[in-house]
Amino acid sequence: MRRARELIARFVPRGAAILSILLFGSYLMGLLRDRIFAGTFGASAELDAYNAAFQLPEILFDVLVEAGLAAAFIPIFVRLRSEADRGEADRFARVVLTIGVTVMGVGSVLLFAFAEPLVGLVAPGFVGAQRALYLDLFRLMLVTQVLFAASLTLGQILLVEQRYVWYGIAPLLYNAGIAAGTLTLAE
Repeated sequence: MRRARELIARFVPRGAAILSILLFGSYLMGLLRDRIFAGTFGASAELDAYNAAFQLPEILFDVLVEAGLAAAFIPIFVRLRSEADRGEADRFARVVLTIGVTVMGVGSVLLFAFAEPLVGLVAPGFVGAQRALYLDLFRLMLVTQVLFAASLTLGQILLVEQRYVWYGIAPLLYNAGIAAGTLTLAE
């Protein structure tokens, strides 16, 4: 057993192990969340509206913020920390945070304003109460994407500072929060 631990410690960095365990936990919590959805709502118009409401806000976030930030932020931030004083790296992080939140904010405002005509693009079969629920959820999801833009930058800083537990626990708590909200607020 000791030999196995030594091999794992040698070949698997501690941060990678922590992140792997926590992210696996978040996937399990996501599975539990989906089971709670299925048990609470079944195959229903409400669940369809909820799932459809994620589509455009998630694409907006992926294209405008995550694609450009995730790969480039850490190497630049680390280089600035090692070459310049810590203040330069902090200014860079604040600029990226501001740009990410601003870009997502503007994109979200535009999608919010054009939510009604976009229903036909994402959910062409939704009518009546299902359409109204979709619009409410869609607009709510737009707000969450602005928060995700901020959390992405802050999460990258946590990774640089090797605060793996706090970074890894966020998606686990996110899924747990949705599951708990579904159980307590479904009615």
